Amino acid sequence: MPQNREHKEEVMDKLNLKKSDFLQMGLLNLKPELRLKMYEPFIEYFEKKGISYSIADNDMHNLGNNKCCCGDSLIKKASTFNNTSLIKKYGDEYSLSEVETELDESGCALCQCNSLFTSNRQEGCKTVIEFYKKRFNRESSPFSPKFIYKQEQLTLF
Repeated sequence: MPQNREHKEEVMDKLNLKKSDFLQMGLLNLKPELRLKMYEPFIEYFEKKGISYSIADNDMHNLGNNKCCCGDSLIKKASTFNNTSLIKKYGDEYSLSEVETELDESGCALCQCNSLFTSNRQEGCKTVIEFYKKRFNRESSPFSPKFIYKQEQLTLF
């Protein structure tokens, strides 16, 4: 959702949305049940046609049928490690130990991440493993299984 007040009000008006349709998660995000309702026609189409798809929303990585939210069959990546692959391999209640194993196997555990986001520097995180250890149990962190909206919370169709 755009943060510019005038643009936000215009978008909300054109889409017939109310402020109560959003969650404040750093930025305003449309509630997952409303996003899912918008995604349903696409999901139905892709599944009917056998087309691979991913949902890149951090809290809905468990809904696609790829190992990566970016569409792993569509891109060449240097690493197979990502949140979606964790969910596909271990389920949406994966453990920090499983994250550590996957990071070690992917070679990403000691990769530098402190220059990616200001929040990493503010929290003193320098490597990917430090980042996960610090944020793993936060409900507000997209790098925590607590952040993922569970299938039972979302009604598909």
